[in-house]
Amino acid sequence: MLRKFPPAFPTLIVGVTRESRALIADMQQHKNALTPVAVIDGYGVKDTDIYGVPVRGKLNKIEDVLREERVTHLIQCAELEQSMNLLGICRQHGIHYMLLPSVLGIVERDERIETLAGHPVTVVSPKEKIWWWLFQ
Repeated sequence: MLRKFPPAFPTLIVGVTRESRALIADMQQHKNALTPVAVIDGYGVKDTDIYGVPVRGKLNKIEDVLREERVTHLIQCAELEQSMNLLGICRQHGIHYMLLPSVLGIVERDERIETLAGHPVTVVSPKEKIWWWLFQ
């Protein structure tokens, strides 16, 4: 954590998608404690920055970025196939790992975390129809 008030946590964004672009814009607009300091992408992109946050290249640069930017949080916004690698890197470096639901294909924003027999599960319920009350 940087010694600032309010506190700022250097955050690495993994994956360049519509969702990651919107997330960066929202985090900057609302002055979130998680401060995006760099973006990396699994396939590389032409962008040099996203809303002022530098794009630092592909995933092979992750170790350098974590060290140079002193990252405390990582938000995975794409690259589902890299989830285990990213989680392992975060555990190795003591970094908080976060995953956008859109990486799993959950894009309706109606998901919630519940507990099933003591295990956390992500729940997405069907949308209720107007006529649903007839069958209850």
